[in-house]
Amino acid sequence: SYNLYMVVGDTSYAYPLAKSTDVVTLNVTTPADILGEKVCKIGDTEYATVQEAVDAAGSTETITLLKSLTTVQGVIINSKNITFDLNGRTLNIDTTADEGLKVTNGSVVLTGDGELNASGKLYGVYADNSTVTVTNAIAKDTKTTYPAKGMGVYAINGSKVTVHEDAAGAAHGVYAKGSSTEVTVNRDVSNQGQILGAVYSEGQATVLVKGNVTSTQGYGVDSKGGSITVEKNVSGSHVGAYADIGAEIYIKGDLSSANNGAVIPTGSNGSITVDGVIKGYGSNLSPSVSYV
Repeated sequence: SYNLYMVVGDTSYAYPLAKSTDVVTLNVTTPADILGEKVCKIGDTEYATVQEAVDAAGSTETITLLKSLTTVQGVIINSKNITFDLNGRTLNIDTTADEGLKVTNGSVVLTGDGELNASGKLYGVYADNSTVTVTNAIAKDTKTTYPAKGMGVYAINGSKVTVHEDAAGAAHGVYAKGSSTEVTVNRDVSNQGQILGAVYSEGQATVLVKGNVTSTQGYGVDSKGGSITVEKNVSGSHVGAYADIGAEIYIKGDLSSANNGAVIPTGSNGSITVDGVIKGYGSNLSPSVSYV
């Protein structure tokens, strides 16, 4: 390791540093793929990249972080059960690839103090028939016009996903589909896309958000045959809450929207329960409660 400093001062003619006025400590994060540098280990074997360790892992393995790092390579796990021993470190997956962390027919478990943050272009976390735990899940795609694509969490086919902090994406902060699929977010969920739900559940999928849900251009919560529970407040610019095809939505805080507060299509057998108040914002202080 090295301590890096920058000396700041005045110049005078041919003297580049005639007078020193300050010394600044530089905080530099080095990339994970420096030749010879090892970032994690399985047992006594050390690896230069997280994906290299995943590829070398057996069907059930523990990967221990040796340093905090940001990897620009997505992490792909197929048919393996991986425990990340964070060991007091932070692993940031920050990639321009479509998936930050993609797990198919496997699992990701976290132990030890630290963080695992997953960020990809279209998906922070992509879980297919898998159990996955991360700290934050963020999709980086910035397209917000319909149809936006980025999803913080994409969970299908009975996956169980837990996010310790926040989930966000242009299209959906959380997208959950399929019987037995469950997503839990311990803090907040948000999106920026037009006419799309910050939280979306379909086909008996269940979503629990322990914080707030915010959609700046779309729906706060949107379900077609699924279940969504939000323990704090929900805000959706276009629609606050939308329940279709027998969906059940339970909001323990307030529900607000600039247009439509709560919408249940006629004959859909959907239900929306709000413990707090349904209110507007901006120029519309009385959003509609509609059966359409």
